[in-house]
Amino acid sequence: MAETFTYALDGNLYINLTSKCSNDCAFCVRNEHSTYFGYKLWLTREPSPADVLAQIPADITRYKEYVFCGFGEPTIRIDALCEIGRELKKRGATVRLNTNGQANMIHKRDVSAELAEAVDKINVSLNEATAEEYAKLCNPAFGEAAFEEACAFAEADVVLVAVTGFAGLKATLLALEAGKDVALANKESLVAGGALVTALAK
Repeated sequence: MAETFTYALDGNLYINLTSKCSNDCAFCVRNEHSTYFGYKLWLTREPSPADVLAQIPADITRYKEYVFCGFGEPTIRIDALCEIGRELKKRGATVRLNTNGQANMIHKRDVSAELAEAVDKINVSLNEATAEEYAKLCNPAFGEAAFEEACAFAEADVVLVAVTGFAGLKATLLALEAGKDVALANKESLVAGGALVTALAK
């Protein structure tokens, strides 16, 4: 099966830059499968920007968004990501990055200005409500410090809090305090701390 550098799902084109990740999440689909919806996403060779751009359709409007998201953490390859993203934006594409929010830790510098030139939207996923639980579930290379970095990642547009029960409240408040839009996948955060959440959301 050929390498999959791009793959189409739900009207978007996804860009698979690497199989490397700074997390080793217990729930990650790649732990049990080498494919996703029939696409082989484990890479034996990482694509160059030219490899990816060769797979972009001439009609850029064919896809709603062009999304950096594969079996690894896209920001590990920040230079390739930004080169591809800048070119896509020149062509009129809407570019999104799905990330664990650890790019600044990975590169030991603030990469937000670079990303701002290359992507239109940044979505950061949170999978637990506390640093301790996040570290247990996601096994980040940076330990518990990765949790608050993910909550406050500088250029994130949306922080997705998909934590069951009242435990999601802390992650929700941290993201709101950092000025981020929050997508809640449960109602308990509002039940437990509705006044706090709505005050910060204004």
